[in-house]
Amino acid sequence: MIDAAGYLRNRLERCSKYDLSDDERGELGLSEFLFKQIVSKKFRKWSIDDDTQQRIRKAIDLNVHANAPLKFTFPFGGYKLWRLQTAPEVDWAEFFTIAYYLTYLAPIAAAYTPGVLLSFCSDDIIIERMNNIPDANQESYASSFNILLDAFRMYFPTNVTVELRRVRDFYPDRRVYESELAANIEQFEKEFASLDPALLAEKEKSSALNIRWDGLRDLTGLSDAEKHEMIRHATVLHDATCFVSKRKEFVRGEDKVVIFSNKIRNCVPLGTTKSSRTKFWTGFGVLERRGDDFYDLVLSPDQYMKIKDIEHEIVPIDFIPLKNFSEISIYVQRFDFDRPT
Repeated sequence: MIDAAGYLRNRLERCSKYDLSDDERGELGLSEFLFKQIVSKKFRKWSIDDDTQQRIRKAIDLNVHANAPLKFTFPFGGYKLWRLQTAPEVDWAEFFTIAYYLTYLAPIAAAYTPGVLLSFCSDDIIIERMNNIPDANQESYASSFNILLDAFRMYFPTNVTVELRRVRDFYPDRRVYESELAANIEQFEKEFASLDPALLAEKEKSSALNIRWDGLRDLTGLSDAEKHEMIRHATVLHDATCFVSKRKEFVRGEDKVVIFSNKIRNCVPLGTTKSSRTKFWTGFGVLERRGDDFYDLVLSPDQYMKIKDIEHEIVPIDFIPLKNFSEISIYVQRFDFDRPT
């Protein structure tokens, strides 16, 4: 039986590799094979609509015609949730997610000589003012994310590229970003005023979980009304930064396939591991052992609190040079919170 350290090292070294069989090479034309792999139910957690399928086909056609790598983008927060003990750096949640997405992309790279380019696109430019988290934390996260990517890159096939891109780098003149952001804030303030109350409440709940009241500024003395206004404005800031022009062009250009952990507009919703849907930057990674098999789990703070005191094994790890990778927690029972099977 393989031990946990061996399992994790194998994930690191093998997840980006795939041996394509002769049957797979010959049963479909190239474009159709690529499409089938991109929308594969083996990885996808939710259905995708016709418009999304057409966008995927167009991205395939554009890249194949240009003999260019198939381009995938993953937009995300670009921070580690401050509530987690591993913040502000990456932990096993990022490791498991990167490994899972590389496993997803490996058959595509094996079949398509130009390969694949996966760009994680970080929105950390807005986190300080939206969540009251100092920019220094986002810098620590980006640095550790790149170190983790370097560990995977050592084993990539030559036609696989994974990168971290940051929205702040799209705007060398920050005044351009601020001008676009201000215009978007004005637009979304109007839209949110007539938003369905249930949807608005859901957005505000998510924002409230991310704000640190005792963070960069001490906001603990705010009244309930003032706190609610900051939460409400954070939802506006989130959507406003998602629609600045250079970010939108990069993430959702017509030659891009958007992948994401949850179901959002025109994306392939993959979850974060075979057994998890929790966003990796707001989650904590552990291993679950069932018999001789290991399962990668990304747990939300609430899920982690439910299991943290359950008996588990802590195994030392020594092959990733980051502080949150010196050990891994292994649980030997199946948990009752909702997740994919």
